[in-house]
Amino acid sequence: MRTFSSLTEILDEAAAGRELRRYLELRGVRTIGAMALVAADENAFQKSLIDPLMAGFGTGAEKVSVPEDEKPIARAVLLHAWSLAKTTWSRSMAPPITPSTAAATPGVPTSTTGSTVERKVPKCLPPGKWSELVNAYNSVTLNGKPRSFPVKELLGAEQVVTRLWHERHISKTYTPLQLGEVLQHRSFSASGEVNPLSKSPKKSGVLVVDDDRNLVESDDPTWIPKSVLSVLDGLQAARWAYILTQMGDEEEVNTFIDQMIQRARSKPDRMPQFVAYWHAAMWRVAMDMRGGDSFGKATQTVCQCVMIWLSTMTSFPRRLRTTRRPS
Repeated sequence: MRTFSSLTEILDEAAAGRELRRYLELRGVRTIGAMALVAADENAFQKSLIDPLMAGFGTGAEKVSVPEDEKPIARAVLLHAWSLAKTTWSRSMAPPITPSTAAATPGVPTSTTGSTVERKVPKCLPPGKWSELVNAYNSVTLNGKPRSFPVKELLGAEQVVTRLWHERHISKTYTPLQLGEVLQHRSFSASGEVNPLSKSPKKSGVLVVDDDRNLVESDDPTWIPKSVLSVLDGLQAARWAYILTQMGDEEEVNTFIDQMIQRARSKPDRMPQFVAYWHAAMWRVAMDMRGGDSFGKATQTVCQCVMIWLSTMTSFPRRLRTTRRPS
């Protein structure tokens, strides 16, 4: 399949007319990355780009509308362009094939699925990837004005972001984002001050075997937020981490985090239980996404599951118990 170097080439291939190109320009979709990452699935793409056009986008001289009899064609052209953009973007993000990953038998195609390349989570994003992700967010305009991603919310927690991005776009082996992960590693707190939790790396003194089978000293366990403010900070940090890594459609991420914030505020005296609820809920989301569900569907399912909410929020906080050896 042909690989495209610009969104213009993709629109030419999809036979997009002048009005569709003007619509995408008004929406701020000007690059292949922005087109590919504007939605996680076809339903989200329909809501974010197609439905506004069908209803008539803009006002006055800048309004873009499609005649009723041409709407099916416009929808097909946009879906075609989105499909081409996604394929081109995925290819550009794929790791290069090296002799070590080439097929041992000539003529037999190889796959990196399940390989060491996918299992091992990198410590940092590919070169230039952070800028691409931020630019993809900023390329979408609101009322004609570009947005600005709040980089300080995640600065210093690049390793956490890398893990999420790797799980979403490479390995598909999703794991929960704990509420204290970003808060523990980012350089600045929510107030804009230097984050005291990230001043120096701490070690637990426990020796573990890493991915390269080297014996190393493990980091301390993830910090657990205990107050309402710290839990809300953790939820906001999760919002920006999920949006930056395109874990799901942006609207779906916002809807999910807003629901979680509302639930946390409704039980201000039960933050330990809420942290346990978040962890249990995110394991459910991770498992559903491993099974092929989108982020939107997985989070909607877990929010509708009353059993997880009640079983964790009505439980007592766990306490460590010490036992004496019989004398």
